[in-house]
Amino acid sequence: MKTDSPASITKKPKLSTHICYIVLALIFINIIINYMDRTNVSIAMPEMAKDIGLSTVEQGLIFSAFGWIYAAMQIPGGILLDKFGSRIIYTISLFFWSLVTIFQATVGNLHNY
Repeated sequence: MKTDSPASITKKPKLSTHICYIVLALIFINIIINYMDRTNVSIAMPEMAKDIGLSTVEQGLIFSAFGWIYAAMQIPGGILLDKFGSRIIYTISLFFWSLVTIFQATVGNLHNY
């Protein structure tokens, strides 16, 4: 029967364990910001619609566009996660999400399209 020595019981966690917790905390913060953005936009939409001149139909199209993309990407996203792993796919998707968010600033209005 092997007993653990006091030195093995009081080992400090490896540095990689700390990095994992840091990455997990950053992902958590990213998710919280994502949900806060969606909530804040839905609350601010009536005033934004007045300023921008959006009808209720156009507001519905804007809000439902997120749902369309989210639903359409569920199966391909799952396949890519299984094939490449969550670390790579999360990094790539976060990059493209940020890129699309930047491009949203270039949109003049909905009536031109």
